[in-house]
Amino acid sequence: MTDLDSIWKEALERYLRPFLEFFFPAIHDQIDWTRGYEWLNNELHKLTRKDEVGGRIVDVLVKVWGKNGKERWLLIHIEVQGSYEAVFPQRMFVYHYRIFNRFKRRVCSLAILADDRPNWRPKRYSHALWGCRLTFTFPSVKLLDLLPRLPELEASSNPFAILTASHLLAYQTREDDVQRRLRRIQLYRRLSESGLSRDDIEELFHLIDGIMTLPKPEEDLFWEEWERWEQEKNMPHMTSIERRGLERGLERGRAEGKAEGKAEGKAEGKAEGKAEMLLRALQRHYRTALPEELVGKIRGTAAEALLEEWLDLIFTTSSLEEFQRRIDPS
Repeated sequence: MTDLDSIWKEALERYLRPFLEFFFPAIHDQIDWTRGYEWLNNELHKLTRKDEVGGRIVDVLVKVWGKNGKERWLLIHIEVQGSYEAVFPQRMFVYHYRIFNRFKRRVCSLAILADDRPNWRPKRYSHALWGCRLTFTFPSVKLLDLLPRLPELEASSNPFAILTASHLLAYQTREDDVQRRLRRIQLYRRLSESGLSRDDIEELFHLIDGIMTLPKPEEDLFWEEWERWEQEKNMPHMTSIERRGLERGLERGRAEGKAEGKAEGKAEGKAEGKAEMLLRALQRHYRTALPEELVGKIRGTAAEALLEEWLDLIFTTSSLEEFQRRIDPS
């Protein structure tokens, strides 16, 4: 699964209700949200194999309850490939049938077409032979159709409207990195003042970053401009956005370190991995070259627990100098 696939899947699993409210309001209104919902992705993965029908796709299966009290299953596909794929309708049908055949549950299959081909609009699969005919149709939404509503989407408080806006902005600025940087700043500012919870704002910033990617020079400029705006708004030295991003990085690094340590079976390998992770975190947070003395000290530390302690220090220090004093008071 590509980074963009992962972003859409993460967004869908976090914001199922806003997703349906935005893209399929008629379905949203027929669900009893007071009863919650249950992800059935494990069941779906048992029935689907990527090498059989087409390439990668974001797909999830979820059980909801209708307002009539009956159980309902939703099979949701998001096609994020940028190229035409002839077998997409067939794959929609195959997944739909496999679920029905295995679990004897009626399924509603939905599709989001996030590709960049305006004229590619699959919505049915059919085949026929000697008078025997099968036709399978499914509701779908083409994101490019929402371009005329872009200002409305940017100003919305629905998380999926905002993510759709970032996707369309990425499409509009695919050949202009400077314009993409400016539009991402604008979207960040609007989102900061949207009234959404801080946790949602942080999550959406993370998702937008993965959709509206920038080359390093423009990414650096973006953060410089954003930090100036934060200072104008009197935000703390480490904003919750930065904290969120750093926490994600540390979580990934810790998981990678554990995996590497398990594979190698060596404590030294774990410590080395944490040392490199700490160096990357320091550079990302303080956005400056690290002194050779500090780099040597961190790389020369074999105590895994101490490196973990230093990682946590990043959240409570306002400068690289303060961080150095805290780890070496002498």
